[in-house]
Amino acid sequence: MRQQYFTLQNSIQYLQEYNGFQEFTEIKLTDHNNERYLYPVLTSKCKHIKYATNLEEVLNAINISGFFKCECNNLARHPSQLQKDIRWDANEEINEIFDDGLVIHNKLFHHFKRARRYNTALTDQFVLSSLKILLEQQNSNNIIQIFQRMMQNYQTQKPIYFKAMCLLDLVSLNIPVRFFGCQHPECYDLASLLVYYNENSIYQSSSDKLKQFKCKQRTCQVKVDISTVQKLFDNIYIETELLKIIQKGLPSIYQYSYNPNTRQIQQDIVLQDNAIVDPQIQCRYLQENKNVPASNEAYQKYQKQVTEYAHVILQRTSIVKAEQKLRLFKYKIFVIPAIIENIKQPARCINCHVSQVMELKYLLSSFQTQKDLYKQQVKQLKCPLCEKMFNYNSFIPNVVYFDKNLFDAFDQGFLEKSGQTYVYDGKKLMKDEFLQKQKVELIEFKKHLQKDNENQICTFTQLYCCSNPAIPISLPLILKNCPEQRIVDFESFYYSIQQLEVDNYEKQCLKFCNCQYCSNHPFSFEELAFNVYFHEAFYIALTQFNKSKSKNKPDQFTYDFKSNRIIEESVHSKSIKSIHINIKSFYQGFTSLQDDKYKENFLPYQKEPNKMFCAYVTSNQITTELAILQNNREGYKGDASTKLKQVNEKMRNNEIAKKYGFVITETNSQFKDGFIKLAVGNASSKQN
Repeated sequence: MRQQYFTLQNSIQYLQEYNGFQEFTEIKLTDHNNERYLYPVLTSKCKHIKYATNLEEVLNAINISGFFKCECNNLARHPSQLQKDIRWDANEEINEIFDDGLVIHNKLFHHFKRARRYNTALTDQFVLSSLKILLEQQNSNNIIQIFQRMMQNYQTQKPIYFKAMCLLDLVSLNIPVRFFGCQHPECYDLASLLVYYNENSIYQSSSDKLKQFKCKQRTCQVKVDISTVQKLFDNIYIETELLKIIQKGLPSIYQYSYNPNTRQIQQDIVLQDNAIVDPQIQCRYLQENKNVPASNEAYQKYQKQVTEYAHVILQRTSIVKAEQKLRLFKYKIFVIPAIIENIKQPARCINCHVSQVMELKYLLSSFQTQKDLYKQQVKQLKCPLCEKMFNYNSFIPNVVYFDKNLFDAFDQGFLEKSGQTYVYDGKKLMKDEFLQKQKVELIEFKKHLQKDNENQICTFTQLYCCSNPAIPISLPLILKNCPEQRIVDFESFYYSIQQLEVDNYEKQCLKFCNCQYCSNHPFSFEELAFNVYFHEAFYIALTQFNKSKSKNKPDQFTYDFKSNRIIEESVHSKSIKSIHINIKSFYQGFTSLQDDKYKENFLPYQKEPNKMFCAYVTSNQITTELAILQNNREGYKGDASTKLKQVNEKMRNNEIAKKYGFVITETNSQFKDGFIKLAVGNASSKQN
């Protein structure tokens, strides 16, 4: 009997749906020839994810030999013994620019190119379980409905433009999410929100900020509780419509528009000769290659390469030299030429001065054009801005970086026009971040007063800057590690910051006090977040003092924090010099100054302060890695002081821990799994 001849048309009806399960798996979207899979399949018994086979190839084997044998030795003699691979719809869902993909709960995404801690945040088991629920939810609210409401409110039929970049850290979006209640098209990247939570949940002083997280969209007034991961997920939904558009669009283009006539969201691209064209990339290409059609294979290859460069740059942290420059100049004052008005994605090479700037894709295209021109001669590449030279084999995303500071400067009010130029005001930004984030909060200072002073009265005796005694303190910054925790005025402090160059970023050259300790322990700009903090309580008291008409003692004053008023000095008042503020009261807000090495080494451990070292109960004394637990009539009691001292002694020899001043200050021991019979008393999981 003659076997049926199978074709694509008569075989697809027999195929099984994909029967595997992938929780979080990176995969290739291309076959062994580096071409996109076309109708990829597996046998019904295949369990692998690394590779698949195109359906046409499988059917050809069945038609000729009567069976198809997979590399894993599983057989299929009929299309009904095949299943669609997880990549089956990749060509419809993922732009062909991507050679790699990511599967989360069997949902296919384009490849994420972010730093390791962002993927780590997504792979947490609770996060993955919560993400599964989000992916399955059907939301009544979506971006199209938001635009329709905006059209009604604005009473206009003009296109509405928006940026498909994370509101939190300005990276291109991978998994766009929005808070319930937000009525704007802009979204957050889920991984960015999770990392933000991880980095802030370790500080008790930031609990209010997480409980009342204010949406970062500048006109939005929505506040949500993200104080736990569960609450974070309870308050967000995935913007599925935008996700589809992002995955199918060019990752180098962040600007989208809503067309009220077609009711469609469009990327800022051009269609020519049935090919998607990035106008900025094409403009640079045509300077060297006149009248080349968009469908030309050489141009499409060129555009793909430049787009891949842009995607890498817009997704990840810059190389060390560029990142240090961004962190330092984020808080400096400098002049930018007026061309910045027309630049959407400001960029420069790692050797450029910060005032030199060019459109990201135009700069990348310039480097790629040189690579194509010099392919035979292997010449050095020249930056079109600063004209510095780079090795021909340089990986372009390691040479060029995106300036997030300038990208958002107009919206944030840190870029102001001055004649024919613009002035970037990083001083204003630094002051704002001290006032809002990097500080000893009023409530923490009052706790210290309450310990010995029920009336919360304090006498402030240092009214002049410790680094420049001629300057009266206006905005007080406390030196945390100074034995006397002296105060430096912001203006004097900022003058030193403005003098720093990138070469001094890691150099321990900052010193604001002449005491023996501070003289022997200067710190670097990189370590600023661990040394200098805004003193909120002193600032509040000082503001009242400066407003008061009576200044009997200009070198000091006394303030009652309970009644919030200046009072006559009392024998019951407590001098600020005698108040040593506990290390836990200092809230580090300058997280942008902390490099990835710090965040990857320390934040995961700080994220879980209740992590337990488990031990079986076999005697009346239990020794764990961080404590000694001794049984008595009340049950087990822990003594961690000896062990902590030993561990922290070892930490002093650790270069990374020494650099960031990392110490273990507190541990917690718990008994697990119900009650345990002891020689004396009982222990339970509720007893610490």
